[in-house]
Formats: sequence, C-alpha cells, structure tokens
Amino acid sequence: MRSRLLVAVALVLALPAALFAAPTAILVDTSRSIPAAQFERAKGALAELAPALTAKGPVAVYAFNDGAVKVVDFTEDPSAVAAAIGGLSQGGRYTLLYDCLFAAVRDMEARKSEGAVLLLTDGKDENSAVTLEDAAGRADAAHV
Repeated sequence: MRSRLLVAVALVLALPAALFAAPTAILVDTSRSIPAAQFERAKGALAELAPALTAKGPVAVYAFNDGAVKVVDFTEDPSAVAAAIGGLSQGGRYTLLYDCLFAAVRDMEARKSEGAVLLLTDGKDENSAVTLEDAAGRADAAHV
C-alpha cells in the first residue's frame, strides 16, 4: 500500500499542469490508515503542486477522516493552498472518502464549472453516507 501511494503522488508530480482542468479539488485522507511518515511526504509533494495548479485555476483543499471538511475554499493563491496542505494532521477513527468526494463535486457544480479532483488516499472508505457509485455518478454528470 505504501509504495502505491508514493507512486501515485510521483506520477501526479510528473504530469504537466495543463492536464488539470480548473477548478481543482485536492482531497486528502487524514485518517490514521496511512503511515505517518508517508503521510508527511505525500503532503510535501502535494504542497509542491500548489503553484502549478493555481496557475491553471482555483484550487480547494478538503480533508477527510470522521468527516469531510473543506480546509480552504477555491483560491488562486498558491501559498494559501500550500499552507492548508501543510497544516493537515491525521486523526479520527473512520475514513469518509466517498462523502468527501461527493461534497467536492457538489461544490464544483455550485461553481457551474467542470473540474478535476486530485485524491490522496489509500482507498479505504469507512462509514460514508453515500456510495462510490453515488459520488462517481455525480462526478460524471458534472464533468469532473
């Protein structure tokens, strides 16, 4: 699991920023299912993406464990995005991945804009009120 997460972040870092649509929602799994050292390295890698992503459009940062929280609303300020990512800490007992994805897509719909979701997670979901199909269906309909 550890190597897959780091590989995913490395692949994202290698992609040109032009591949990301504006706006972009960064969703970060802050549950304790990701080892702490790996979590910190991944945060650093995501924070490095802030300038490239905000150059293409507004970016929001979400965190999820026992709940889905928008840490910073859509902004084109790379330092605000990097600071939001840098300030994330692990906690909680659950992983509401699907709820967070659903919330981010809903927020993009409210902006009346297509967009992209950049997701940092080990893929586990625990206790979400919505299903993966709910979140994926809404994302598809919204062109996210």
